Amino acid sequence: MDYVYIGLISYFIIINLTGIILMIVDKRRSKQRAWRISESKLIMIAVFGGAAGMLVTSRMIRHKTKKMKFLIVFPLFIAIHLIVVLYWF
Repeated sequence: MDYVYIGLISYFIIINLTGIILMIVDKRRSKQRAWRISESKLIMIAVFGGAAGMLVTSRMIRHKTKKMKFLIVFPLFIAIHLIVVLYWF
């Protein structure tokens, strides 16, 4: 396998794990009524490649599932990322 592929796969694993962790932390903070992670930070992680992990996590832990912004952003960026990756390869 080429180093570019390995690097790209590693990047997507790391960014998705970051998104998953941030969603879980934000859910816990919301239950505790503590300082929350901003929506703009969550969206930026999705933009940079973490949308798939964040979408699955949001459905599993029922977090941000009623916010229209997240209902649109996560699937949209998953589609964009897939198109870019498929076009690139």
